[in-house]
Amino acid sequence: MSQSWLQSDYVPFAHSPRDSAAAESVSRRIVIRCRKSAQAAIFSFCSVFFYAFLIASPAFEGALLLDEREVPDFSYQEARKFLDGQWRSDTIDERHQPILNLLRKLQQSSEAEDDQSLAELIDWGTRMKRYERAYRFRPIPVADWFELVEIEKESCRLPVEATDFRIAAIVDASADDCFVYAYAQRGALAHTPFVFHFRQTGGIWKFVDLRGIPDAYWNAEYNALVSGPAHGDPAVDSQHALHDTLLGINEMLALGQHKAAAQALNQAHKYSGVPELRGHNAHVLATYWYALKNYQACLQICRSINNPDRIPRAHYQTALAQYQLGHHSEALAAIERYEVLAGFHAELAWRKIHCQEELGQPEVSQTRLALEYYDRDNIIRSRTLIDYSPATQGLP
Repeated sequence: MSQSWLQSDYVPFAHSPRDSAAAESVSRRIVIRCRKSAQAAIFSFCSVFFYAFLIASPAFEGALLLDEREVPDFSYQEARKFLDGQWRSDTIDERHQPILNLLRKLQQSSEAEDDQSLAELIDWGTRMKRYERAYRFRPIPVADWFELVEIEKESCRLPVEATDFRIAAIVDASADDCFVYAYAQRGALAHTPFVFHFRQTGGIWKFVDLRGIPDAYWNAEYNALVSGPAHGDPAVDSQHALHDTLLGINEMLALGQHKAAAQALNQAHKYSGVPELRGHNAHVLATYWYALKNYQACLQICRSINNPDRIPRAHYQTALAQYQLGHHSEALAAIERYEVLAGFHAELAWRKIHCQEELGQPEVSQTRLALEYYDRDNIIRSRTLIDYSPATQGLP
């Protein structure tokens, strides 16, 4: 499933050797996702027997029969209660053990790239309902819908490059829906908060979707937005061209070809992409300029985003760029705005304390305490989705 499969796929993971594997993983998922245009129209009405075979698959049956129940969404205001770097054992009880077991299986299947096992853990009816609502084209021909389901199946894995999740809280959104808030501790997405959505049907819990709290969309929504009809669409084609260009820039950064990367990045600006993703695309371009240490260009693009509150990651990027330029007051403002929207972030918290020191402001003790808790916990024990035990929650 990725980091979208997540939406910040294009963050230049490859500029650090430590992140080269993550870049390869992201590249593979984008290639899969961008196969949509190349694979268009592979089905036809003469494929009756192939359709019958697909419908016989439980995963496809669930994806074609959309869940009629309402699909809940989290709110930033609600999520903010659980995103201060703490681990809340009081939100977890025996009822959640099946969810913890499911998380473990999801992680294992994703790391092994075992798509068949992973597909059996997903509530396709609910996931594809969220996907269908975000898909930009109506009506959806039956042949196209089969193909969209197939591509969504192939692109769904947990973001294994964001390793070692820690659970901040488990929250019941309804009798049959549950949100798990968790921090990625290491890897390309260290300190990023995520929300997992699980749904229960007939007493069985299954995974629905994942979302980076600082991102604008659930992963199924994002995947729907970057998919297009069999006959093609200029906006989707432009989005895919941007994907391809950024993949090339990733390779240049990995090889240390910074001048060529900057030239290619300038060219990438000509791709406007899908209208709903304009703000996201701008943030991604800003991230690459930051990787190239062109902090002014990074800021200029972040300022062009019409509604940065919709993409808290834009405030994060603004804060980093302002900090690098020595603009401590502006950096502090961006950090605090990010915290309002997306909660605690260890990397930003250190910068926040330094900015306050440089500005002669009294240190916010809550920030220092959160960092001490966060770091102390990291050193003392490793609580991952795989190792998680409620008994280990809380400070020693």
